[in-house]
Amino acid sequence: GFGGGGFGGFGGGFTPMVGAIESIDGNLVSVATPDGTLTAIVGGDVTVSISTETGVEGLELGQQVSVVGERDDTGSFLASTITVVTAGGAFGGGRTGGQRQGGFGGGRFGGTRALTGTVDSIEESSITIETEQGPLPVAVNEETTVRITSQGTIGDLEPGMNVVIIGQPDEDGQVVANSVNVVPEGVTQGFGGAG
Repeated sequence: GFGGGGFGGFGGGFTPMVGAIESIDGNLVSVATPDGTLTAIVGGDVTVSISTETGVEGLELGQQVSVVGERDDTGSFLASTITVVTAGGAFGGGRTGGQRQGGFGGGRFGGTRALTGTVDSIEESSITIETEQGPLPVAVNEETTVRITSQGTIGDLEPGMNVVIIGQPDEDGQVVANSVNVVPEGVTQGFGGAG
């Protein structure tokens, strides 16, 4: 899941490199991490995902979304974060199947719940998500964050961007990136460091 415990199960020597881009030199991307500046080789075929945050105005009908929130005092489901799941996106695109079966009560994130479905309607203070259990109303407010991830290339990367680079060291100890995820400020803490 996104957030909570971070990635967890990459195995096979994959280490997330988390921090702000310091410099880009050709296909070498240097990142300021808690362990110092680390450099990754980012080939032209590497998946670059760029996540941005907006409000509910960023949603569109028909988008696949994963909604994290909790029930309020009235029993309504209040969304804290809505993640738009794009096909092939780094944080979804076929990986949300496990949450879908449970629908509304599906994946639990420490007291919060997650539901997955398609945006069916958008009102000022609520949206309706079409799930496998049918349409479910979700309350939204100015605190609700909408996270949208789009595909990019190494050419979209700029110094200062916060990134999570997943890669594997080659025989020279240089990290070869498998994926580069540009994330909004403050989102990286769910990804954990090396360990």
